[in-house]
Amino acid sequence: MAPFFFTMNSFEFLLLKLTGSFLLAKFTPFVILFMIGILFGRIVFLRLRNSSVHKALLMSVLGLMAMVPMSLYFWLFPVYQGDIYSLGYQPKTSLKFESSAELIVVALPGCKYCIESTQLMNKIHKNLPVKVSYWVLGTDVQDAQSFQKLLEKGIRSINAPNQKEILPITKGSFPTYLWVKDHHLKKAWHNDGFGVKALSDICEQ
Repeated sequence: MAPFFFTMNSFEFLLLKLTGSFLLAKFTPFVILFMIGILFGRIVFLRLRNSSVHKALLMSVLGLMAMVPMSLYFWLFPVYQGDIYSLGYQPKTSLKFESSAELIVVALPGCKYCIESTQLMNKIHKNLPVKVSYWVLGTDVQDAQSFQKLLEKGIRSINAPNQKEILPITKGSFPTYLWVKDHHLKKAWHNDGFGVKALSDICEQ
């Protein structure tokens, strides 16, 4: 199980509602904060330009100041590789899916990161052009029901069908995200590779 799981803060969720774009929601705050840093640096420069401070030193300090708001935001809400690059893989499988378009989250009963993923899916599933489902690798009906209790209406949780075929696709990493298109598995992501780029790929196709 990977320690990273993709999430979004309140400001990014607001931008997602306004723009409908996961990429804009993730990266617009950095642009805004960089511009704020530039503006603040300019104000300081105008006040100190006639002072005895050496201009080269002043420009260096102002350049650093311009980066501070954006750097602080990055420290609090990092950008991961999965937000920039497509880290998905295309498993070889002959498995055919009933749904023509779906994002399936393959989960294990009691898996901490699988449970945490429900928080994100509850907030973003309406922004996706495909339905979202949880496929739980378990034989007890309560395994799926435990996830269903955490999920909003519109996201279903079931015991995964074809578990012998699904398990190799996950490569033992949970949760694993499966993008189904035209009844076939188009791409899969492990938890540490599922980010803004994956969501944007799903929305654009």
